[in-house]
Amino acid sequence: MENVMDNAVISKEAAEHLNVLLRSACTALNEAVQIASTRCDPEFQEPFKRHIGEAMAIVGWDILETMIYTNHPELRPYTLARDETGT
Repeated sequence: MENVMDNAVISKEAAEHLNVLLRSACTALNEAVQIASTRCDPEFQEPFKRHIGEAMAIVGWDILETMIYTNHPELRPYTLARDETGT
């Protein structure tokens, strides 16, 4: 069975906008982890960090990488950009 996303297309304008918003969301989630790490009990920190990590993985890989950067690789941050050999 074919994955519905295999043929999905997103305009560059929409991809650019979503890229900015979602990367900002990841930054905010990372800041939340930093606050929890310094201001919350260890019993709170572990599940909080795990759930935030899962959310960041979904945003970073499932959405940004596979849905946006696949269609518009030029939007991929430099640190994630593939080299000229494609690796």
